[in-house]
Parts: sequence; structure tokens; C-alpha cells
Amino acid sequence: ILKDVMAKSPLLHVCAAGNRQQDSDVNPSYPAAYDMPNIISVGASTRKDERLFFSNWGKKTVDLFAPGAMVYSTTPVHKYEEMSGTSMATPHVSGAAGLIASHDPDISNAALRRRLEEGTDKVASLDGKTASGGRLNVNKALTMELN
Repeated sequence: ILKDVMAKSPLLHVCAAGNRQQDSDVNPSYPAAYDMPNIISVGASTRKDERLFFSNWGKKTVDLFAPGAMVYSTTPVHKYEEMSGTSMATPHVSGAAGLIASHDPDISNAALRRRLEEGTDKVASLDGKTASGGRLNVNKALTMELN
């Protein structure tokens, strides 16, 4: 049911790739691994631009990585703490998508996805671990020229 709903949705869905330390091309984690043009799958990277050791990866099924290690976040009991994982990386990509859309309100999902993927910084340690080969660079994604 979820796959059908997401497929019919006009929205771009930014999904966490999962924290099972596995190749999502072999062991998919859903909904991030659904092969749909309106889904972006996000892995988690460290401050050293490496894959967070327990983040899923996938050359075909994970689109890009974003900072996901030791991210300062809120907790349910009105406190703050550092947390790690793809659920910490995904909001970075969602925020970047929102920022890009605020500058170009008529942008299509395809163009927005392309900006996010092509606007990454190519990182050697992520090569072969993600479709884009890189980690989110918000400024690059926002300011790049699409051909």
C-alpha cells in the first residue's frame, strides 16, 4: 500500500537508507529502496566524509549521503542530545530540497532530484556506495547551473 501511495504522490519523498550496515542493492530497506523517480534515498556520513559505519549503502539504491554522525537534535523529553544515523542525515537533504524549492517554486521533482544528486561533493570513500558518488553540498545544489 505504501509503495502505491508514494508512486501516486506528486511529492518528492526523502527517505532514510537504513542503519543495518548492509548493501541496499542486495538487501533493500524500504521505502528508501523503492525504485521510483520521486524518492531520494539518503545514507549517513561522518564529519570525515566517510560512510557512518552502520549506514546502509548501495550504488543503485542510495542516491547520496549527508551528515548523519553526532548530529545535535531534540529528544521527546524537551532536551537535546547528539544522535547518529540515516534519520539524522535525511533532514539535511529535506532542508536542502526546501531551500532549492523556495528559490525556484516551479521546479519539478526531476529537476530538484537532479540538483541534489549532481550538487554533491564527490567523495572517494563514497564512490561505489551511492548513485551520485557524493555527499550533499547545499550551496552547490542551490547555485549550480543545470544543462
